[in-house]
Amino acid sequence: MSTSTDDHKAFFACFFVWPFTAKYGRRWSIALASFIFCIGAIIQVIPTHSVAAFYVARVISGIGVGMATVIVPMYTSEMAPKSIRGKLGSFFQGFFVLGVFFSYWIDYAVEKHIPETSDSQWQIPIGLQLVPGGVLGLGMLFLKESVRWLAKKGRHDEAMRSLVWIRGGEETEEVRAE
Repeated sequence: MSTSTDDHKAFFACFFVWPFTAKYGRRWSIALASFIFCIGAIIQVIPTHSVAAFYVARVISGIGVGMATVIVPMYTSEMAPKSIRGKLGSFFQGFFVLGVFFSYWIDYAVEKHIPETSDSQWQIPIGLQLVPGGVLGLGMLFLKESVRWLAKKGRHDEAMRSLVWIRGGEETEEVRAE
């Protein structure tokens, strides 16, 4: 049930993220999704021994996941050169599946090496969610806003600076054409 709680909220969050990302941009929307996800993960790890608190935390983290599953591929496709756009877009799903794969092995290792009576047996796998969630959020602080979003907002100089930055720092004819 705890997994489906997360999945259901992720599904519904996908539909409601668009107005926020259209207004505030892809970069800050991804940072917000990461923040929401991490808050949910932190609440899940706190040993309240309350099933209700755990489910509320799953809902919160599910909202963050749902937002990220829409915005991260969008940001990637808007920033990638057209020659590798499709490949980079598929990386999101590939890394998502890889994360699930590793989570199963982490669960297995924890189950084998930590006593059943210890809260650590469930806190470690859940707490490790903070690593990719935190890296994503912190990483967005160092990246530029989506070129396409900036251009749609009429911020063409910023869009050009962002494009030049993501393409390696030189304003070439190819960059200007893009």
